[in-house]
Amino acid sequence: MHRKIIAWCAASWLASAAWCISAHTSVLAHPAETGPAQVGDLMDAMQDTPLLVARQNLMLARSLVVRHRYSEAIAPLLTTAEALAFVEQRDPGPIGRDAGYTRQEIKNYTNDIETDPSTALDRVDAWLYRIRQWDAATE
Repeated sequence: MHRKIIAWCAASWLASAAWCISAHTSVLAHPAETGPAQVGDLMDAMQDTPLLVARQNLMLARSLVVRHRYSEAIAPLLTTAEALAFVEQRDPGPIGRDAGYTRQEIKNYTNDIETDPSTALDRVDAWLYRIRQWDAATE
């Protein structure tokens, strides 16, 4: 239930900001289009391509951090953490363990990003680097 709520919040936020999640070529373009079907699409994308969802949401969070919109970066960061939970579940090896650690690190930082934004860009860049490494290792 918690994952569905996070996914719905992230889908709503992405839709209202006119951002897209292009996994499975689905685009969330308008708040009126956000509903159970789009939440289901996001959950399917997280299950099918969790690293892609994580990477896209981190890139979105990065663009918001660069513009000093820290509170708006929380939703894509939480969606990234949820996507990494799927990576952790699927991969019992080192990538899964690292994904679990990174997921917790991201979730913890979402509590502090507004009060301590000085390291936000460096953290997001480090998380993006890790995910790109995992992508390369799984190809």
